[in-house]
Amino acid sequence: MDLLGYVTLVEAGEILAQRGFPLDPAWLRRKVAAGTVNGAFKIGSPKKGTWLVPRQWAENYIKNRRGRKRRGQIGAMYSEP
Repeated sequence: MDLLGYVTLVEAGEILAQRGFPLDPAWLRRKVAAGTVNGAFKIGSPKKGTWLVPRQWAENYIKNRRGRKRRGQIGAMYSEP
């Protein structure tokens, strides 16, 4: 198996941080474990193995910037003028 096109989660986090998307490694781990990163796989033991993600994913990832609405904004939407 050719692993040259894959990076660890730490390396993926560094690539994303250089691109302006600093992401928590725990968030990346949850995203990969949930199966939302196509082509990611785990090597080593099931509990303490290392996740590998395609380098192309880290270089092309675009963070969803919608985010959650603040509690104050929700109430403002339903208030009468």
